[in-house]
This record gives sequence, C-alpha cells and structure tokens, in this order.
Amino acid sequence: LGDGLAFEPDGDTVYSPCNGVITMIFPSNHAFGIKMGDGKEVLVHIGIDTVNLNGKGFEALRKVNDKVKAGDPVIRFNRDLILSENYPLTTMLVITEANDETMVKDKIGSHVEFKEPVILY
Repeated sequence: LGDGLAFEPDGDTVYSPCNGVITMIFPSNHAFGIKMGDGKEVLVHIGIDTVNLNGKGFEALRKVNDKVKAGDPVIRFNRDLILSENYPLTTMLVITEANDETMVKDKIGSHVEFKEPVILY
C-alpha cells in the first residue's frame, strides 16, 4: 500500500492527519482516505479486522468531498464496544501516494500529543 505508521488511539475520535479532501469513507466507517493539495494521498484504517463489525461502533463525522484541515474530527468510535468484541484498536496511517518521496518518521515508539507532527517529507 505504501509507507506509514501505526498508533494506539487513547481517545474515541480519529482526526484528519493533514489538510485535504476526503476521497473515501469505507461503508463501515472504519477507514477513510484524504488527498492533499500536493497530490499525496493517505489512508487511515481504524483497528485490525474491524471491517467485520459492519459499522457497529463507528460514526462518520465527515463525508466524501468534504474539505478538512489537520486536526478536524473525521470518525468517532466506541472503544469499549470494539474492544469488547476483541478487536485491537491499532490504527494505521498509510501514505498511499507519496510521489516517490522519502518519509521521515519522527517520534516512533513514543507518546505523541494531539496535532504533534510525526511524519515529515
């Protein structure tokens, strides 16, 4: 798919990691895509195998073609419900279209605060 990273959310909302336009929200609301102004595309996938929940526990706060800024809420999830169904909340952020640029991952393995940059080009 592309380069990226995974993180463990400590809240109940996943926010836009960048400025751009929502290009896709999976029907079960567990994943979404954003295209940035420079052509880079990102995919955010909430949890592992959470597609099997068929949308249970996920609420889209945006829709396709919405413009978003970094930090805007995109998906809210019910962490207790998802964890009680034995699905990990490990969330992946994948750069699906990076224009062959090298991604520098900063802060890997450490706790990061909301809106703190973790990927640089």
